[in-house]
Amino acid sequence: MHWRDPSPDRLLRTPHTSASALAALSLKLFQPAGYILTPGRRRVNEAPNSLPEALQAGMRQTAREKALVKTRLASSKTRSAESAGWCSAMRSELRELLESILELVYPKKCFACECIGHGYICPQCLEDIRPIPEPFCRICGEPGFDGLCPSCTQKTPAFTWARAVGLFDGILRDAIHKLKYEGQTYLAQDLGLLLARHLENSPSQKFDAVVPVPIHRKRERQRGFNQSQLLAKQISERTGTPLLERALVRTIHTRPQVDLGREARLLNVENAFAVPNPQKVQGLRILLIDDVMTTGATCNAASTALLAAGARSVAVMTLARQP
Repeated sequence: MHWRDPSPDRLLRTPHTSASALAALSLKLFQPAGYILTPGRRRVNEAPNSLPEALQAGMRQTAREKALVKTRLASSKTRSAESAGWCSAMRSELRELLESILELVYPKKCFACECIGHGYICPQCLEDIRPIPEPFCRICGEPGFDGLCPSCTQKTPAFTWARAVGLFDGILRDAIHKLKYEGQTYLAQDLGLLLARHLENSPSQKFDAVVPVPIHRKRERQRGFNQSQLLAKQISERTGTPLLERALVRTIHTRPQVDLGREARLLNVENAFAVPNPQKVQGLRILLIDDVMTTGATCNAASTALLAAGARSVAVMTLARQP
């Protein structure tokens, strides 16, 4: 009785091995797992699930781990959002509490009539603000025109609409001057509240972001603040709309618009604004905030830059309108 080597190498060592046996052996040894070789074809899938059991188990374990990681990430994001909302609510309540305490110790005094206890602009002085008389242009809000004004008829502005709280005179003009030129920034609180209340009567109240009209960094260093940014911050806090402080920047240090005519104003602010990071405004409905609107040249140039960066639409709110 002779012992026979059962290994495949025996066939290779045997001198009488036939060609057909060698071919069958080579097919068995060298074809990929899960495939068989057939005449006229390179590879035919035999069994998609013919992977080794250990490998299949490892793949199932990896899939479970990936699903677990995704679940934990989603849960973490939800908790983060809830925590952010809770922190925001707590900050708002604490701010109101501190303001109430400070008002008891240092009651607010009206900047105009100096009456105490009714805010920095008392209700009686607020009644002296003259609202924009009707009719007014349905786009830019310029008073005295039913439908469209000549400027909007000739060339449609970049913004969808523009509205103002009142005319640029009396109490409103004095408050803006004290805020803007005398550094009485505390007035931004009541003026911002005035803007937020007036926004309720605007053509639309749905916005994704609040953006202030910027001033050049050189002028901001000289003044110490941007009055439009202070107003925009108040609107953001009172409406819950996110504030994008640096989404729009002023790249050219232009002359003040005060002493310029309509055409000069348009040329003065042409290409004066830019959006450093367009992704921040893409697809957003933006509420643009400024203190005073005269010809609308500044707001139009700012709106043009925002729309060019991908904003969905731009609406304008200002404290005052100077016809």
